[in-house]
Amino acid sequence: MSWGTKIAFIYGGFVAFIIGMVTLCIKQDDIHLVSKEYYKEEIAYQEQINKLTNTQQLQGQMGFQYEGSKQMVEFFFPKSLLDTKGEILFFRPSDARKDVKIDIQMDENGRQVVPVANLDKGLWKVKVKWSSNDKEYFSEETLIIQ
Repeated sequence: MSWGTKIAFIYGGFVAFIIGMVTLCIKQDDIHLVSKEYYKEEIAYQEQINKLTNTQQLQGQMGFQYEGSKQMVEFFFPKSLLDTKGEILFFRPSDARKDVKIDIQMDENGRQVVPVANLDKGLWKVKVKWSSNDKEYFSEETLIIQ
């Protein structure tokens, strides 16, 4: 075999490899952005900073406690905010299709229990957005479901 034929085989193999890689990349279906409205959320980031500042200035903090044996998360809000409206987002960084939104429906003690047995085990970000008395609040914490 001459050197010209060898070079032709090398170039042909390279072209076949590139075509195969492009085809593989086009067929991938499991690529998900962190958020579908990423750019819109980035522009509104100052509002997010204001919500975080409002949350830090609260009398009594919002938080949650994970009970692994019962597969439940108990959220607690300051009692001064009983007229709260908002949502709890269980955000799965590795797969946006598994995100779960729940409306805030706390009891008279400022608590809400959310079952998490249907959520996959692993890392979750818990994002709570709520408003009360014409002020908006936001809290984000990490949760590891076992």
